[in-house]
This record gives sequence, C-alpha cells and structure tokens, in this order.
Amino acid sequence: MTRAKEYAFLLYTMLVAVAYGVAHDHVTATISPEYFLYGKGLSEASQPFRWAVTLLAVRASLPAGLLCGTVLLVANRPYRNRQPGQLTYVALVTLSLIPLSAAALLAAASGVLNASAQVGTATARELGVVPYRVWRFVIVGAAHVGLYAGALLGTVATAILVVIRRRRLPNLAVAPPDAVRPRSRRMWLPGLTVAVVGYLALCLVARLGYRVLLYPVPHDPPFVLPDGARLLSLRAADGALVVAAQFPPADDHARTVVIFHGNGETIGWRVELAQDLRARALGVVLAEYRGYGLASSAGPPDEAGLYRDAAAILDELNRQGIGPRQVALLGISLGTGVAAEMAVRGRAASLILVSPYTSVTAMAAGVIPFLPTGLLCPDRFDTLSKAPRIRVPTLVIHGDADEVVPFSMGRQIASSIPGATLRVVPGSHHNDVLENGTIVDAIAEHAKR
Repeated sequence: MTRAKEYAFLLYTMLVAVAYGVAHDHVTATISPEYFLYGKGLSEASQPFRWAVTLLAVRASLPAGLLCGTVLLVANRPYRNRQPGQLTYVALVTLSLIPLSAAALLAAASGVLNASAQVGTATARELGVVPYRVWRFVIVGAAHVGLYAGALLGTVATAILVVIRRRRLPNLAVAPPDAVRPRSRRMWLPGLTVAVVGYLALCLVARLGYRVLLYPVPHDPPFVLPDGARLLSLRAADGALVVAAQFPPADDHARTVVIFHGNGETIGWRVELAQDLRARALGVVLAEYRGYGLASSAGPPDEAGLYRDAAAILDELNRQGIGPRQVALLGISLGTGVAAEMAVRGRAASLILVSPYTSVTAMAAGVIPFLPTGLLCPDRFDTLSKAPRIRVPTLVIHGDADEVVPFSMGRQIASSIPGATLRVVPGSHHNDVLENGTIVDAIAEHAKR
C-alpha cells in the first residue's frame, strides 16, 4: 500500500468517524440536552447549542477516526520479507466498517439497558438535572459510554481480523505488496454485508429496547396518600392490578378530572395539580400505569395495557355514579394518547391534552429517522388518526418552546380534532407548561363545560 493510499485511508476513517459522531451527538442531544449542558459543560448562551454540539462531536470523533485508521494500518504494515502480504486498500476500507457498527450497536444497547438500571442517577442530580429529566440524562450517558467502548473494542477486533486475514494470503517474496491478490469485481460485497448486518442488528436492538425507552419507570420514593384522598385498588380486564388516587369533590355533582401522567412520572408527581384542581371545585383521579409506582407488580406497561387500566378506572367511577357526563379526561405527554383513546370510546364529556404528540412512531422517526420506526414500534398511540373521531369539547395546551414534543404536533392535533381549541403557552418547555397558574385555571374552566 503506497503512502498516498495510507493518507487517503486515514482521511476516510476520520471523515466516517466525524459523520457518525455528529449524527450520534445530535440524536442524543435531542433526547437529553442536559447531558451536554451539565455533563459536557456546553452553554447555550455562548453560541447556538446545536453548533456547539457539532463542534464537540468533531473534536471527539477526529482523534477516534485517526486512531482507528492508524491501528489498522499498523496491523497491515509490510514485513521486510513481505511474508505474508498486505490486504488491499479496498479490503481495509471494508473492514473499517466493523468498529463503526460495534460503536453503534453498543451505544444503543447501553442506552436501552441503562433505561432500566438508571446508573448515574445520583451524578445527574448532583449536576442539577431536574428530577423528571434524569432518566434521559442517564440513558444518553450510557449511550456515550457504549459508543466509546464499542469503537475501541471494534478497532481491536478489526486489527486482529486484519492479521488473521493476512496470514491466509500467499507468501510473496518478490511481488509488490499491491499485487497480493487480483482485484475482485465483488470487493464491495463484504462491506455491504457488514453494513446490512450492522443495520439489522441495530434494528433488533431498537425493537427489543423500544418499550424500555418509552416507559422509563422512575425510581421514586413510595407514594404517600395525601389527606382527603383515597386509594383505588382495582383489576383490569386482563386481571392486572390497577391503582389510582381519588380526590372526591366537595360537591357530588361536580365534574371529576381523570389525569393520565407522562412516561417518566408516577402519580406522586401530579398530587399538586390534583390539589389545585380540587381547590377549583373539581374531583380528581390520578391514574397510575401498570409497571409504575404502586402498580409496579402489575407487569410491564404497553399500549393495550394502559388502555385497560384507564378503562378499569373509568368503570369504577361509573359504579360510583360518576358517569361519562361527569368526567373530564386530562392527558399529559404520553398520557395524551391514553386520554384520546378513552375520549374516542365515549368515556368522558370533555378532553384536555397537554403537550400532545401525533403518534409515538412519528416521535421516534424524528429522533432516529434512519430506522423503520413504523415496523419497530408496536406501541403507536396514534392520536392523529383518532382525532376526527373525538366528538367532545377539547382543549389542547402546548408550549411553543417544547424541546421534546414539537409544538407543530400539538398544533396539528388541535386542527384535526373537530372544534378543538389550541392554547399556546409562550416560552414554555415540555415540563413546565402546568406551572403557569392561568393554565390550571383554563383546565378547570374547560373541565366544567
């Protein structure tokens, strides 16, 4: 291999590493900006955040690509007696895809596994990450550790593979290194095979870990029932335990708001909201999801299971004499999909959706557009397709600075539900929309309609 080809190969490995590193960091920055702001010390004030993420990725990826290329060239260096011969330039380019695939796979697997293990939670809290964003921080942190470990292990494994393949070549005492073997018309086939196998493996990891990422059950302290509330312990249609906290209204004829929380919360996170609504002459029920909090023994959560849990709670209210005409459904983030499904079934008189998404598959496609999310995401929560069938007064609330669920999705949902009202909260992000007292007033007013 000539010196020019060696330099070209090093340039290739650096460019590939930079391309993947930038893509990886932008995806993970979407999942947890806090990892870069607190964990990496980036500042949104000094320069545009995305540009800062790009520069950080380039600085980390260039040395990694150079190291990978150098290790492979050393493994392929010519011996004085030229025995055995060298692999061709095209063969090295093909093999260099292995570290990239290993990095991608280990990054995805590490993130998925840590969604359950939650390693790094204490560190995130010490850095000042707000509690409801900690789970995203630890997932991204694990993904970065997996990325570095995968790249390192993949590089070492590829170097060993280069040595093994060289030993299978014929000894050439006279012929020049580039004449080790004739060029094959199918030299692209091994590279394509590595790329396809790596892509399919990444799809498999995404499919197996999908629900772990969608339902990141927080490790909260045991729920303490507030004064004036009572615990509902029910059974869903499939026999699973269903738990909810009910705050009865002072007036038996008042509306009851059933709240379905976000995916990184438990009912304990929404006690303050329940008390605020109760102070506005409403009854409230905080619905827990199976696998979460007090219902952790009910089995793993999934879309159908969450619908069964919600139906069981609404059935219990009906037995108490609180029928659909006295019920308002309030969904927050993930819970908007549950609330919308119950509204389609005619289980309430009004609907409030806070930070709604069009569908979970659309959300996933925005984060990982290079994967077939329609095939990999069994839990769809497709609110957009159900929107035309929602026939109750609907209020959609969305912050125009939402960094998790795009504001455009909330606007699309509002325009698709007949007669729905869109309430824009200027400057609000995904998790601070309900901190505005006027928004709670708007929710209470709509629930009483």
